[in-house]
Amino acid sequence: MMTLSSSFRVAISSGPWREISPTWLVALLVQVVILLRGFRAGMLGKYPYFYISLTTSFVGDILVFLARRQSPEFYMRFY
Repeated sequence: MMTLSSSFRVAISSGPWREISPTWLVALLVQVVILLRGFRAGMLGKYPYFYISLTTSFVGDILVFLARRQSPEFYMRFY
């Protein structure tokens, strides 16, 4: 009988989640947290270049992920 943790590992290691590195996922989450906290604290106007850079990096990461999900050939042309 499969336990919850083993069935979770099987689900993560197969399907769309197998392409996601845990390090990359944590980096995306940190970017979102920084952006949200900066927005809520009103820091976007004080440090616009930092937040523009962070937003560009975040959007680029998402676009690369979506391109990679599309197909390896599309990813190579996109990258």
